[in-house]
Amino acid sequence: MSQSTADTLFKRIGVDDGLPNATIYGVAQDAEGFIWLSSTNSGLLRYDGYQFTEFQVLTPDEMNKMGSQDVGSLLIDRQHNIWAGTWGYGLSRIDAKTGQLQRFRTDPNDPDSLASMQVQVLFEDAQSNLWVGSTGGVNRMSADGHWQRLRFGSRQLAHPRIWSLSQTADKTLWIGTSAGLHAWREDSGLSEVMLPFPKGSGRDNEIRALYSTGDKLWVGTRQGLFVLDPKLGTFELAQFFENRATPIINVISAD
Repeated sequence: MSQSTADTLFKRIGVDDGLPNATIYGVAQDAEGFIWLSSTNSGLLRYDGYQFTEFQVLTPDEMNKMGSQDVGSLLIDRQHNIWAGTWGYGLSRIDAKTGQLQRFRTDPNDPDSLASMQVQVLFEDAQSNLWVGSTGGVNRMSADGHWQRLRFGSRQLAHPRIWSLSQTADKTLWIGTSAGLHAWREDSGLSEVMLPFPKGSGRDNEIRALYSTGDKLWVGTRQGLFVLDPKLGTFELAQFFENRATPIINVISAD
């Protein structure tokens, strides 16, 4: 064991320490060092090292009607704004400068509104575009604030539920759905679906997590971890457990 490993200290923080809810879906740290947590029922939490503070992601009127906040996805963008994707209540943004709450919802009269009130994933690309994946498709807010819902023409997504989003160095957006992986580019549109398990059934091709390093794409599924060669469109299974059941990969990250 190295000295750095031996000196690493982990402290468990739970309900007995003031955590309002033990079900945590996302963790992020802002520029001032605060830790932000997304959770079920308690919604959006901020931890200062001593205590937790709850932040509202719904308007007072919505809170009176709905009663709880279920925040699954969390992102702090390059402008330090806090984005909270909820399950059933749409998308919320807390302005870094003013603290003002801005809400995004589905609207049957606006074709560019949020594709679904169930938000699964948030992603900011290298161009500072914010991407929102939900159970109904993909939305994008460009760096200049323009909001739109992506439409794919004659070729449609393999499944409307979006589990994961990432971008490789060539500016290709990768879209992980319940039924496979797509690539999307502004100039060429949506690719055909790519399947880690071409002969799989059920949820075998559910792309639950994506992580890019340069032009390499790591792909997390219900059947393990894969590495995609974007040029060939081929998947290679990452072997990191021996004589053990293949794990479900929900998150991929680098330190």
